[in-house]
Amino acid sequence: MADKDEILRRLERVEQENQRLKQELEKAGKARPGSAKPDHVTVYESEYQGHPVLKFSIGKRFFSMGLRRLAAVHAAKDHIVDFVKRHDAALLEWKAAHGGVVAEDKDPGDVDDVKI
Repeated sequence: MADKDEILRRLERVEQENQRLKQELEKAGKARPGSAKPDHVTVYESEYQGHPVLKFSIGKRFFSMGLRRLAAVHAAKDHIVDFVKRHDAALLEWKAAHGGVVAEDKDPGDVDDVKI
């Protein structure tokens, strides 16, 4: 069994590690989990109740869109691009630094991986 001094040393090391992790979190920003900008999006075709949909996966989160919503997004793409330009300078700076959107196709079938 550990003596009192050893337990106190271990506790101090754990507290120091906890403080270091808190500082790293502050440096990274105080964003909630899942609220950070996506750096990797996977898009693939699927079905929902017999209807075709596209599923978008960002980390452990995903969402899907059917034909009507995708058609609306497609029709409004110019407005969406303008919106992003006005409100997301960080994304535009990254794209400028990296030459635009980089696409990877890991599955030659129906999966498109996009790094933003």
